[in-house]
Amino acid sequence: SELSYCWGSNFNGQLGNGSTAESSAPSPILADNLRRIESKGFTTIAMQEGGALFGWGDNTNGLIAGRGFSFYPTPAPLFADRVFSDLSVGLAHACATTYDPEADTSRLFCWGDNFWGQCTVPATVTTVIQIAAGGGHSMALRLDGSVKAWGYNELGQTNVPATLGAVVQIAAGGHHSVALQANGIIKCW
Repeated sequence: SELSYCWGSNFNGQLGNGSTAESSAPSPILADNLRRIESKGFTTIAMQEGGALFGWGDNTNGLIAGRGFSFYPTPAPLFADRVFSDLSVGLAHACATTYDPEADTSRLFCWGDNFWGQCTVPATVTTVIQIAAGGGHSMALRLDGSVKAWGYNELGQTNVPATLGAVVQIAAGGHHSVALQANGIIKCW
């Protein structure tokens, strides 16, 4: 099995090594075969080969779903009944997609802090191929190259430009959104 490593501050267990002691040297995460790791603030969520999710660190906003409000220095399984294909962790919320190859459909799940509606996925968000969780908003890239955004919008970060062409990649910042179009042009708003 393949190991992954974290190091640095660890007062909420965000290194996933079973302790809360800081580590200046790489320390193995107590979950193996990780293919994707996302970390914001004091929480880390990772996806294993095969699509299982694990979370560790601070759970103040419920990111380590269904586990109460505390901290977890050891990786805990999240939504064990689902197989995920994409993951994004924002400031206080996370989103992940499942994919059913037989039906050729995907489903988007968001959890954590929902103060601005960033976890309330609009019904129009379907056939998602990439997700991005920001400070208080979420974004989805659809199979047809279109982008949907929802949640906190004080600075226009969920107002997808009407001039946006076919998109191949998205990113969500604290208070802004970014899209890479198929023609190579990047748009930020």
